[in-house]
Amino acid sequence: MRFSLLLVLTAALFTVQTSLPPSAGWPGRPDLLLVLVFGWGLVLGPPQAVAALGLAGVLSEAASAAPPGTQLLALAPAAALSILRRAEIMEHPVLLGVVLMPLVTLASYGITAVVLLATGMGGGSLDGLVDQWLPGLAGNVVLTPLMHTAITFLAEVLGLTRSGIGTVRRVVRE
Repeated sequence: MRFSLLLVLTAALFTVQTSLPPSAGWPGRPDLLLVLVFGWGLVLGPPQAVAALGLAGVLSEAASAAPPGTQLLALAPAAALSILRRAEIMEHPVLLGVVLMPLVTLASYGITAVVLLATGMGGGSLDGLVDQWLPGLAGNVVLTPLMHTAITFLAEVLGLTRSGIGTVRRVVRE
């Protein structure tokens, strides 16, 4: 059930993200799949974040002109930092998500920029930082509590918030 829900959410967000034109009302678009991977991991745990990373990464790669593996690498910080949910740094996980999302976003954007620079496909400029990265970061931060709330609601309604032990095995069996 978790994988089915993840598949539907990822496909829907991928469709929305790729179908919007670059200038659809905001200068830098939020990365919906990055927010999904991070939110999924905060709600359901790091093993589930890895499943979300794989699915979102494969879809992102299909629509990207970047070198193969770039999108998967760019999404990796979201899955990696979802482990901090267990550290109980903050009382409410939504607040933790909002605080960590700028770090997740900057790591993701930074990985993409380094790969593009290393492969000679471009990189970044100060104009790109101001015009694209900062508005995209702001969008990701705004969407994080919404995504977290939606995933939490769906997980509770569908009974997916049980113990995180063995979740990888359950996902593979579904």
